[in-house]
This record gives sequence, structure tokens and C-alpha cells, in this order.
Amino acid sequence: RQFHEDEQRVILTGEAIVSKVEKQTDAENRSIWASVTKVPFTNRSGMITGIIGISRDITALKLAEEESARARDLAVEAAQMKAQFLAVMSHEIRTPMNGIIGMIDLLLATELTTEQHEYANTVRTSADALLEILNDILDLSKIEAGRLELEKEEFSLRQIIEEAVELHALRAEASNIELNCHVPFDLDGQFRGDAGRLRQILLNLVSNAVKFTEQGEVQASVRCIQETEGSVEIEFTVRDTGIGITPMVQEKIFDAFRQADGTTTRRYGGTGLGLSISRQLTEMMGGEMWLESEAGVGSTFYFTGFLERAVSKTASPSPELEGRQLLLVISSDFARNSISEYASQWNLNIVSSATGGEARKQLKQNAAFDFIVVDISLRDEDC
Repeated sequence: RQFHEDEQRVILTGEAIVSKVEKQTDAENRSIWASVTKVPFTNRSGMITGIIGISRDITALKLAEEESARARDLAVEAAQMKAQFLAVMSHEIRTPMNGIIGMIDLLLATELTTEQHEYANTVRTSADALLEILNDILDLSKIEAGRLELEKEEFSLRQIIEEAVELHALRAEASNIELNCHVPFDLDGQFRGDAGRLRQILLNLVSNAVKFTEQGEVQASVRCIQETEGSVEIEFTVRDTGIGITPMVQEKIFDAFRQADGTTTRRYGGTGLGLSISRQLTEMMGGEMWLESEAGVGSTFYFTGFLERAVSKTASPSPELEGRQLLLVISSDFARNSISEYASQWNLNIVSSATGGEARKQLKQNAAFDFIVVDISLRDEDC
């Protein structure tokens, strides 16, 4: 009946039916799937006198599609079950772990010998590491199951970046690594987005940079790529002078549980989940993540994302500072340029020096500086 209705419609309207999928019965009375095309046949006068029909057996293709759909449904169901299982297990593990951490904190607040304090600190550090691994596994399972949702809240982009750097300042100082960040003045103010997930990405990248850098510096910076009404595309950069990554490893560095090699895991620790999670979070924010690296030289990780500007950028010049003299004595080009750019909003007259020797020459030429900012890492003889 459907065949006749289709044919009548083609004859009445003159419109062809192209690649319509329908069930048919073949010559051996077997049920098959067919792709059917029916076009009107006209005579020399342009009148429709019949129909030309082509039927193509696509049973194998249809069965493959159905099998693929079933496999996809099973995979989604399995991912959701895994996420649910991990959520339950996470709660069951987290509860006693929080108890352990709480009691260790109380223990550390009591009078302990140096040896006892060291042992208790080791337990505290290990518990924190376990919680971090647990959180990573839970995040990954939520992402794979499509159950992780981004939040939207107001936050300061400058504060997020400065906090990510500040949290690793002590570790960087202990390794004699210079750790700097730079947020341009046009990205001051409040933004809307998932501050927690943005902080998570930055913390992971800065942590990795400090971990894999034995000397030199780590720089975190941000810049505006483009701004449209209600949306700002931002590029974040974390650069280090660490061990670097070979081209072969770079191809797989964002895969889950992937690190440079077994030696890296044994020496530096970690699960290899951080970069995989960070990249997927970046993609959820509408951005992308990539890297540039050279073994033995260092690495630079980039990621982009879209945020809403909550408060319009406003200049805040200080009349009291306008025209004052500022001398910057900072060895790092990155830090010196960052501070100089930020200080320029106050219309200061800025003079920069990379060494104490240069600064002394500047002071001899002009002793009337109103402010002097000196890099604390400069050696005494340089000053």
C-alpha cells in the first residue's frame, strides 16, 4: 500500500523520492532493507506517463548501523555505571580519608619531636596525594559519562591566576625556580564562567611546570584574543624551562594515564590524568589545548576558553601617582615587563634595570626616584 501511495504522490506532484529507506521482501521472500528512489517519467510533451524506480539492498549497512548503535548504547551505559560506582566508592573512601587528615592535623598541632613531626607530615602529604588521585579519577569518569556540568559564577581572572601561582610559590622557591605571572590590565575586572574548573586547569599546568623544572623559571600569562559583545576569548600560557617533551611523547601526552615514560612516573610521581582532564575541560569551555616543547629546553602549554565579562573594564588612574618616578630593578625580563606594563596605568615614569649595576648607574643619573622596586632574588653584590 505504501508503495502505491508513494507512486501516486510522484505522479501527482512530479517530485522525486530519493533514497527512501524502507523494508521490502526480496525474490526469495526474505525481509530486507532497501534504499528506494522513484522519479517521474515524462513523454515528449512533458506529461508524466510513468515512474522509474531503483531499489538498492542496504540490509548489511542497516544491520551494521543497528549493531553500532547497540554498541554505543552499551558503552554509554557502562560509562554511566562506572561513574556511579566511582561516585559511591569516592564517598566511601573520602569519608575515612578526611578523618585521617583531620586527626593528623590535630596531631601536628601537639608537641612532637622533630622525628615524630616528620612522620606525621609524611602521612598528611600521602593522604593529600590519595585525595588528589581520587578526585582525578572521579572527574575523568564523569567526563566520559557526560555527567560533568560546568557552572557559571562571577570571579576575578587576575585572582584565579595569582592564586594558582601563589600556591606553588614555596615549592618553586625551594627549588630555586623563579615563578611569575602576568595579567594585562584589559583583563582586570569580573568575569562569568566556571572558576573552579579554570582554577583546576591552571593549577595542574603550573604544578607540572614547577615539578618538571629543576632550574630557570616558570611563567603563567594570559591575553585577550578577541572580544565580542558578551563574550571574551582568552588564551592562557604556562611556560617553563624544564626537562621538555620529545615529539613522540607529545602526540600522546593528553591521553589518560600517559606520562613521558616509566622513569618520569618513578621520579616525579603522578597518575598522568591531569593533562587529559584539563584538555577535556578546556574543550567543554569551547576552547582547545596544545603545547610546544623541546627536550632539555622546556615546554609551553596553551589553552583557550570563552568567558563572559561581568563588569566592563574601567581605567583607574591615580592622580597622586601621575608623573612620579619609578625604578624597577628586576632580573627576569618577563617579571620586569609585567610589572612595568601594569604600573603604566598610573602614568608613572618608569625606568627598568636588569642588574644592580645598571640600577646604580640610573641612580647616579637621577637620584629623584619616588619608588624603587628591587628583585629580592638579586645577589647582595648586585645591589
